[in-house]
Amino acid sequence: MIKRKLFWWMLMFLLLVGIVWLASNNEGYLLIVRPPYRLQFS
Repeated sequence: MIKRKLFWWMLMFLLLVGIVWLASNNEGYLLIVRPPYRLQFS
């Protein structure tokens, strides 16, 4: 039980680090459109 929980925490942490690394190396932007809202992140 403890090993499974530790595995999931490590997996989520590595996934988050990967997303942050990719986002920092990307010069583009993210656009989320959900009527009536529009979110843009650069």
